[in-house]
Amino acid sequence: MDKQIESKNNMKREIKFRAWSKHHKKMHGNVIYHDEEVTDADPWEYMQFTGLLDKNGKELFEGDLCKDSKGDIIEIGMGTAYAVYINQPLELIGNIYENPQR
Repeated sequence: MDKQIESKNNMKREIKFRAWSKHHKKMHGNVIYHDEEVTDADPWEYMQFTGLLDKNGKELFEGDLCKDSKGDIIEIGMGTAYAVYINQPLELIGNIYENPQR
């Protein structure tokens, strides 16, 4: 179940997560995140939706890898996504778990 939050400027953003299974090496979308203490022993890596879309309309999550208009590869995080996306369109090309070599 997705939730929405409203920011100071009345923009709404869906609150949703996906998770990488460390054991199965597989990405799972639209997971429920329980606000518990996460440790290194946790079998999941959680990534939150940034509220942004790439130039093709794909959702950008923390840990995604995008190519900017100059060809540079950028890792998306909650802070970096907003600063970079304002200045130029991004294209989703993978993520840090399924494409660690990028």
